[in-house]
Formats: sequence, structure tokens, C-alpha cells
Amino acid sequence: FVAPRVYPLFYNGNALEQIGGAELQQKLIGEALTSKNIQVFFISYDVGQPAIVQKEGITFIKSFAPSAGVPGVRFFHPCLTGIWRALGQADADVYYCRAAGFLPSILSFFCRVYGKKFVFAGASDTDFIPGKHLIPTTRDRILYRLGIKYAHAIIVQSGRQQALLKDHFGREGIIIRNIYNDSLPPPPAIKRRFILWVSRIRSLKRPMLFVQLAQALPQEQFVMIGGPDPSDPALNHTVEEQCAALPNIKFLGFQPLEE
Repeated sequence: FVAPRVYPLFYNGNALEQIGGAELQQKLIGEALTSKNIQVFFISYDVGQPAIVQKEGITFIKSFAPSAGVPGVRFFHPCLTGIWRALGQADADVYYCRAAGFLPSILSFFCRVYGKKFVFAGASDTDFIPGKHLIPTTRDRILYRLGIKYAHAIIVQSGRQQALLKDHFGREGIIIRNIYNDSLPPPPAIKRRFILWVSRIRSLKRPMLFVQLAQALPQEQFVMIGGPDPSDPALNHTVEEQCAALPNIKFLGFQPLEE
């Protein structure tokens, strides 16, 4: 699994404040595969951990620090060089990444050079709608399309995503819906105390609707959890300000998964 932000989801949960559903799904899948005696590697950012960490049957390989390098050339080094080195260290049979970005092109190229298999998994409807990709640069959008073109298999979350993939990219997608850990004990049957919202604070998630809901229902208590989106820090500031002005909503910002 090539999942740059996944390591803090296992350990050191506050190292990055941008952990989302894509990371959680890869964690759950990786743990499930490990329970089936399949060797699992995770390639992630360097957030201060050792070069290679082995815990509970999973091997973690760090690639590069997200802030390292010189602007303008850091994409090539240490980003691409760090990822390529880590891919070789893993020497896996199958490589997997999730969500739109430049990574699918790197993995598809690496796997074709070395005779491996590459699986791409979509994380949002926007991954399969040209012009709607949540990708900040033209370079990365071009690389993403190449990755989709040359992936050996593509996983989608729904029939809608399957249709979008076929219509816009001419590829067949395999539907594998999101999973969750059903071994956790059910919560106690208590009277409802609050209404919870959890997501990254980005415009696509429409966080202000939740704030407006709290305004419309002053008799209810609300809790909001979510880290800022680096592409729109002003939205996070607005949400935080609006929540602070309401007596019935608490904005807790980013929280590690265990919290």
C-alpha cells in the first residue's frame, strides 16, 4: 500500500492532521490481509519514524518528508526518488494506492518496468469526473490520467463510480464497497447526547451546512471534528469562528482515530 499519510493512523497519531477515509480503508484492508498471513507493506511519509518499522505483522517503509527539498525540484527529489526507492525496498507482488493524484502514474510505471501488478482504488466520485478531480496542479492531473490508463485493475466504491469510470475513461471497474471493523463492541444504549460531524474541513464536504443546522436547532448539542484542508485554510478558520459564536456546538479540530 502506497499511502503517504497512513503511518500516523497506526502510530504517532498527531504527526499529520490530514488523515481521512482513504487512509482508514487501507489500514483496515492491510490488517485484514495480514490476518490471512499475507505479507503487507505500507509506504508512507517520513514523519520521524525509523526507515523501516515492523509491528504486528506489517512492515512500514518511509519514503520522504512532505516538507523536504527545494521548491521547484522537490517533486523529483526527494519525492519521486524517495517513493521509487521505497517501492523497490518492498518488492511486493501487488501495489495499491487510493485516491486521485500523481501516485497512480508512478506505480503503474514501476509495476510495468518490474513485472508487478498495480491496483488503483477510487476514493470519491470526483476521481472519475474529468474537471472535478481534487488535484491541485495540471502536472498531477495529467499524471493521474496516465495512471488510470495503465492500472492493471481499478476498484470503485459504487455503481455510480463504475459508470463514471466507464464513460470518462473507458475502463471497467470492480465494485468493492467500503468496510468497517465489526469486531468492535457496540456502544452502550444511552440517551442521545449530541449530533456529530466528522470530515476534513473542505468545501466539497459542505461543513457550513452543519453549522447552520446547529443554528437552526439550538435545543440540540453538536460536536464537529475535522482537520483543515491545506488548499483552503480560510474555510477552516471560518468554521472555527462560526462554531465559537454558537453555545451549542463544539469544534474540536483534528483528532487522532483512537480519540
